[in-house]
Amino acid sequence: QQAAQAEPDQADIQYYLGEAYLLLDEPENALYAYEKAIELNQNFAPAYLGRARALSAIDPEFDLESDLSQSVGLDPNLIAANLDLIAFYLSRGNYERAVVLLDSVELIAPDSPLIYAYRSQVLMNSGDYEGAIEAAEQAYELDQTILDIYKVLGELNIQSGNAREATHFLEIYLRYVKDDPFTWAVYGQALFEVGEQLEQAMQAFDLALALDENSLTALLYRGYAYLELGEGQLAVNDLFIARNFDRESFSASFGLARALALSERYDDAISQFTGSELLSETVAEQAKVYYWRAKTYVIMKDTNSAVQDFTALLDLPAEEFPVEWIEEAQNYLLQLTPTPTMTSSPMPPTNTPTLVPPTSTTTATPQPTKVTPSPTVTRTPSPTVITASPSPTPQPTSSSRPRE
Repeated sequence: QQAAQAEPDQADIQYYLGEAYLLLDEPENALYAYEKAIELNQNFAPAYLGRARALSAIDPEFDLESDLSQSVGLDPNLIAANLDLIAFYLSRGNYERAVVLLDSVELIAPDSPLIYAYRSQVLMNSGDYEGAIEAAEQAYELDQTILDIYKVLGELNIQSGNAREATHFLEIYLRYVKDDPFTWAVYGQALFEVGEQLEQAMQAFDLALALDENSLTALLYRGYAYLELGEGQLAVNDLFIARNFDRESFSASFGLARALALSERYDDAISQFTGSELLSETVAEQAKVYYWRAKTYVIMKDTNSAVQDFTALLDLPAEEFPVEWIEEAQNYLLQLTPTPTMTSSPMPPTNTPTLVPPTSTTTATPQPTKVTPSPTVTRTPSPTVITASPSPTPQPTSSSRPRE
């Protein structure tokens, strides 16, 4: 402030004043200082970056593309502005623009940990989880103080089926960031899939929903947790909302069907199972529908429909679902197979009796086919967008270099 009073026409002094206010968590004062810097020098690239960050702190949904693009356009070598623009594109799901900018920034900052962190998100979006984990681990090795990388590694391990490893990274992240509803929901999902800490998972879901009552992940997996606890109506409540949020979600539709069956609303459950069958995209999902709908038909004493679904289940590739389901289906069908009995037909009378030597035939009883258990099906959450770390010292253009 003293320097600004002594030299009121210097843009870089206003810029540093804005930086100080931003780090003091006073974004409105920071915004005023950045705008003053731009007013004094419209070619001062760092001031546009600062203004974008101040606006983001005031309104996280603000469209920052104009200021960030202006900053990069004035100084293509200002790495912080490039990284913030990549983060903005990722937050909007614009992966094509993010990749183009990422490739160019990697040439001028190949050792930046954020380059690897953002690359991991791009690879995760394309479904290359192995490559995404490798990139995230490189970022982690370069800088273990990037808090959001723990969140990314947690999500990637969830999607790769390693729920136990995911809990490790997510616990570290949530130790410092306690107001992130999405991560609380994913953490609860990880605990649920580990299967040993259901009570702790429920606490995580409750925290997520307290922060965001519309958290689809929290509603979906808390509903499944209620199913495990035998709380049918509570499961219906959560899964009904989840299904309405995403009517194309097989998991939400199928979970609701199971919850209705557990609540003894069997007709509604059958209708929901049938709707879930239309949403199924894999053999494993089809198997789930056939098995649980058959069990519901058994309770309803609808033998024909139960036989139909159990038979359809046995026609699927055995490696796609648990061996216990096959045994249960076979046992049910065997119970309905009548035991064969011997019958005799009267011989027509003849004048001369004929001696016929006795013969015997043996019919082999078919043996059930031995199958191997199916792999566990995992669920996929949404990707995380990492925000850049606090502002580095700016790299000004030659036309407007701030004093040190």
